[in-house]
Amino acid sequence: MEQTNGRVGDRVFAMVVMSLALALIVSLSFVGQSFAQDATPAATPEVPVSIAPDAAVITVTAKEDVFSVAVPADGVIEGNFVIELVNETANNIANVNFVKLPAATSVGDFTSVLAKSFKGEGGELPTWWNGADATFAGGAFAATGFTTQSIVTLSAGRWVVFSSNPGGVQSAQVINVVTAAEASGEPVATPVPGATPVAEASPVATTLPSDDQITITTSGFEPASAPSADQKIWEVKNTSDQVHDLVIIKVDGNVDTTAAAALAASFSRGDVVNGLVIGGIGALSPNGVGYAGVKLEAGTYVLFSSLPDAKGGLQSANGAVTVVTIP
Repeated sequence: MEQTNGRVGDRVFAMVVMSLALALIVSLSFVGQSFAQDATPAATPEVPVSIAPDAAVITVTAKEDVFSVAVPADGVIEGNFVIELVNETANNIANVNFVKLPAATSVGDFTSVLAKSFKGEGGELPTWWNGADATFAGGAFAATGFTTQSIVTLSAGRWVVFSSNPGGVQSAQVINVVTAAEASGEPVATPVPGATPVAEASPVATTLPSDDQITITTSGFEPASAPSADQKIWEVKNTSDQVHDLVIIKVDGNVDTTAAAALAASFSRGDVVNGLVIGGIGALSPNGVGYAGVKLEAGTYVLFSSLPDAKGGLQSANGAVTVVTIP
C-alpha cells in the first residue's frame, strides 16, 4: 500500500500491531490443550468420498460420552453397510465396533468384559469371544475432528455398537437388523415347537473393489503388495484364530518394531500417542472380511491390533504389529 500521509501510515502500523496481537492470542489459545493423540503429523480433517456409493450408510457420531447412531430411513436390512464414523470429541480417538452376541450373552455381560479386559494390559476373555457363536463385523477408527469410513456386513439380529478404546466413555447401543422379508412386511414362518431349528443363512459379504488386501494372520499383518500414496480402499481379512482389529497410525520419522509395539501398547491403554490415526477396521472375527477407506501419503505407518490376546497380554505385544513405509 502506498502511504500518502502520516495518518495513513499510523493506521497501517496500528493494523499490523493489532494483527500480530490477534495471531499471538490465537496461537496461545492452543497451548496447554491435552490430546489423546499428538497433533503431529498435521493433517486437515475432511469428509472422505464414499467408499461404496451404492451401499446403505450407518453414521456413528462419537460425542464426549455417547454415540449418536443414524440408520437408513427404510430400516437396517441385512447386507453391506458403509460405517461413517464422525469424531466430535474434544481430545479422544474415536472407535466403533459391531458385534452380534451369543443368544445367552446379555449386553451387560459383554460390557463387563470390556470393563475388565480392555484397560491396555490384556485380560481374560470369555470362551465365546473367539468362537462361532459371536460375530464381530468390524468398525472404524477416527482422530479428533476427522470422519472415516469402513464397510461391514451385518446379518439379521441384534447388534451391539460399542467402543473398545479405554479412553472413550461412549455407552454401548443396540441396533436391530432385519431380513428383506421382514422389512417388506412379508409373513415370516413361525417356529414349530419341538422342531429342530434351521440355521438362517447369513448374508454373503460381497467381494467389493479394493486397492490392496491386508491379511491378518496368527503372526501379524501381511499386505498383498507394497502400499502406495493415494485414497485407498483396503480389504482386510482375518485368517487368524482370534478376533483382531486394525489400527493405522501415521508417525513422524522411522520407527522399528519395538517402538511400534510400544506405541500400540500406549494406544491400547488410552494414553497419548505420537502420530495421527488415519483409519482402520474395528474388531473382526476369524474368517471375517471388512473394508477400510484410508488416505495414504508418503511416510511411515504403524499397523497393529489394539485388542487383548487370548493367550495373555496384548496382541500387539505378541506380533500383531507391523511398520509400512510409503516412499
